[in-house]
Amino acid sequence: MAPKVSVIIPVYNGQQYIGKTIESVINQSFKEWEIIVVNDGSTDRSSDILHDYILKLGNKIRVYNTANGGVSNARNLGIKLSESDYISFLDQDDCFEKTKLEKQCSFLIKNPDVCLVYSNYSIIDNNDNITKNKIFEDSALKKGFIFDDLLYFNFIGISTVMVRRSVMNRVGGFNSDYRLCEDLELLLRISKICQIDYINESLLYYRDHYQSFTYKKIDQMIAELWNIHSFWRNKGENIFLKHPLRVLVLYLKMFNLKLKSLIHKG
Repeated sequence: MAPKVSVIIPVYNGQQYIGKTIESVINQSFKEWEIIVVNDGSTDRSSDILHDYILKLGNKIRVYNTANGGVSNARNLGIKLSESDYISFLDQDDCFEKTKLEKQCSFLIKNPDVCLVYSNYSIIDNNDNITKNKIFEDSALKKGFIFDDLLYFNFIGISTVMVRRSVMNRVGGFNSDYRLCEDLELLLRISKICQIDYINESLLYYRDHYQSFTYKKIDQMIAELWNIHSFWRNKGENIFLKHPLRVLVLYLKMFNLKLKSLIHKG
């Protein structure tokens, strides 16, 4: 019998936290899960740690070793190999709250018109201390057909998501052309075809590496965001005309990050 939920974890040199990440799945109140790990060319001790979990969990975990192809390709392989009804994504240094799978699986069963459910999340530091309990205010979270909302602000953390596998197969998975905005690009395609909902609880512990990551790659992030907006503009979703003020604010925020990165670098 296939598990109800596949938890897909891409790993690249994740030795520091991958054990804690996997343990957060093991400790779930909901037990009808499998873990699919795609070890994306790791050169550290990740492979040894994953081998230990294969011995511990048996057929509850599957590990696939690939050449380094990026997180989108790793997740897509996990989706392809999944046979569950539902898919959850989990990054190698984040952790699920212990009731996440139970609450989201129950939600999707009770709401057949919803194709994806997400949640709020907490921020933790490198020592697992909670630095912010809920990252988003209640008013920031949206439900229904939320395409327009997502175009201006991505309020969905990919590791908070549970999505129907049938929907992932329909939209075709992640676009590997994107390295930083791949989550948003996928979520926009999903939100265009079906309803999305949320559970306003912190069901994920997100480890904050914000400065070390974003400041180094803000130029690429701006370029990818522009490409996403240009793609949908060519599809008739001209956000620059529909909501010019919101677009202006969004890009001002991006360029403010760029300015901070220059100050940080200097």
